[in-house]
Amino acid sequence: MKTFLFLLFWCFLTAFASADEAILSFHSRLKVEWSGDLLVTETLRVSSEQNQIRHGIYRDFPQLYRGFGGLREKRPFDVLAVTRNGVSEPYVVEKHQAGVRLRIGSKETVLPRGIHTFVIRYRTSRQLTTFPSHDELYWNVTGNEWAFSIVEASAEVILPDGITLTGIEGYLGPEGSKERPVAGRDPANALAAGRALAPGEGFTIVATWPPKSLASEAYPSVSTTVWKDNPLLLAGVGLLLVMTGWHLFAWIRVGRDPSPGLVIPQFEPPLGWSPAAVRMLRRMGFDNTCFSAAVMGLAVKKRISIGGTRKKPVLHRIEEPPREALAEEELALFQALLGKRGSLELVQQNHRTVSAGRSALHHALKAALAKSHYRTNLRYWIPGLLLGVVAVGLLLLGSPKPKEAGFMVLWLSIWTLGTGALVSAVISGFRSGSWRAALPKALFAIPFVIGWIAGVALLFHSAGLIVCGAFVAGALVNLFFLHWNKAPTARGREILDHIDGFRHYLGVAEEDRLRGFEGPQKTPELFERFLPYAHALDVEQAWSRQFSAILAAASASPTDGTATGYRPTFYTGSHTGFDGAMAAAALGGALSSALTTASTSPSSSGSGGGGSSGGGGGGGGGGGW
Repeated sequence: MKTFLFLLFWCFLTAFASADEAILSFHSRLKVEWSGDLLVTETLRVSSEQNQIRHGIYRDFPQLYRGFGGLREKRPFDVLAVTRNGVSEPYVVEKHQAGVRLRIGSKETVLPRGIHTFVIRYRTSRQLTTFPSHDELYWNVTGNEWAFSIVEASAEVILPDGITLTGIEGYLGPEGSKERPVAGRDPANALAAGRALAPGEGFTIVATWPPKSLASEAYPSVSTTVWKDNPLLLAGVGLLLVMTGWHLFAWIRVGRDPSPGLVIPQFEPPLGWSPAAVRMLRRMGFDNTCFSAAVMGLAVKKRISIGGTRKKPVLHRIEEPPREALAEEELALFQALLGKRGSLELVQQNHRTVSAGRSALHHALKAALAKSHYRTNLRYWIPGLLLGVVAVGLLLLGSPKPKEAGFMVLWLSIWTLGTGALVSAVISGFRSGSWRAALPKALFAIPFVIGWIAGVALLFHSAGLIVCGAFVAGALVNLFFLHWNKAPTARGREILDHIDGFRHYLGVAEEDRLRGFEGPQKTPELFERFLPYAHALDVEQAWSRQFSAILAAASASPTDGTATGYRPTFYTGSHTGFDGAMAAAALGGALSSALTTASTSPSSSGSGGGGSSGGGGGGGGGGGW
């Protein structure tokens, strides 16, 4: 009885095992021709049980690879013949992912159960690589994407007469595996995997022979193949050159600045010019420092006082008659921020009011200065931008992974704008010397910069070095000319000469003062009056150093002469942290940071042996249908 049960169980296992479909053997004969072409004959013995292998099998062949600089490299593939059991078999060649799929068999025919031998003959080229020490065929024999196990895998390499192999080695296993075959080499030009390959595993060989042994056409130049495989690259690069030419033409026509005049130290700002207007003209654009300089200007003119703390400043309306008249942009800012209010705390809960004040100031400055004192010349810049967009689109369409690369370019374009604004604010803060205000901005910007670098790395991975480099170069050209195309008018140039002279007076050190030019007497009142201008011109630290001793003496106690600590007359907030002129200068940076935060909606703020299995040419995989 036990013997009968054992035999019954054994028959069941045998029947189950026989029902498995597999590739019993996979042999590839690789004949290298003088021209560099590769004539491949693949012989596959397949076990079919009419499950997955019902009508026949299919074989996938990749054609698109990463070549020079990450560009597309297309390797030709031509089917010469397909047979099954020695008889010609119908087949079709279909496009599939980055290559083709050879579908063997007919939907009108069902294969009989049993073992079938398929022979596939095809020609391919550009599969060889030449090095100074050797020529090489790096070939994925089976591919790593078969749906069946491969019981035996082997390959042999045939070279033209007179050329001898200098070496052949193999790798097997999943993609990236370094496992070596254990089978011997008999004959010397052949190699076997030595074990069965599971689905998803493959067998790769590397064969070498003396360098430059083949005909010259076997070694096409990179320049020839790059343009042949990447026609859109030529169009994209050509458009980038046209874009650069257009920008140069526009700059020569409208972007060159009038020649500056002789810079003479000026002891007063241009008559009627507010700190924000001075900065707006000098930058030919608006930024957060324009905003904070304008608020400081209102305080110096006794229209407001600044209270609260350094992290949460509060603007208080002053009802007393103003010390001097406000410029139009200052009046617009004052009305938008305070209007009928008595005070305004600079916190995110008041972002609508603070943002409205920023917009009112910007629009008033733009109406007063744009076109009359400077021109952005955007209408000349936009055509270049559009040319760049089309060029990048062509480059992306021709990249190895156009969808992934396109997404990364779109993401990077948006991310770069935000990151660039953060970095610009950090640089502006450090230039002004206000390290205390700039350091938190720098720490906040670091994750965004890291994210930008990671984005560029991902773009490099999906598009390649050349396409990535062309995108970055095109973006930089557009950004540079966006700035370079701005130009002051003749009237604006005169005011800029005056501003440069005034900045020289504010920023020059005491020991470097020009002989023959003696400025007004230094007093605490003079320091405060020009402090908003020093902040607007990024020289508040230098301006403050000139007054350190004077302000220390002015703050000394009249009874015992001890220093009590200076703070500006317009500042009514916490005294903590004010220890003299330098701390007063840092107020501008703190105010700029608070205004930036307060003008942002809470919901929108951000927080040998070099080979491996699966490498080389060939590859792909297959299955049944």
